Amino acid sequence: MSTLSLYLFALLLLVIIFLYFVRYFSFADLRTAFDLLDRDQDGHVTPEELQFMLRNLGIHVRDELIDDLLREASRTG
Repeated sequence: MSTLSLYLFALLLLVIIFLYFVRYFSFADLRTAFDLLDRDQDGHVTPEELQFMLRNLGIHVRDELIDDLLREASRTG
């Protein structure tokens, strides 16, 4: 039986959410959202930038989970 780790499950949810938004928003809309995350405008979203956005939305996630998710996403593609 195949299983998903918590991190891969979270990445899967992010992909599903992304695909939902792609259906209803243009690339320009997605670029605007990315640019809002990328506070220092270096073309990359850091764990700190992602955590800042989540906290402003009232979503509290442990720093370790954010680090692990981004590390896994970077490793897998």
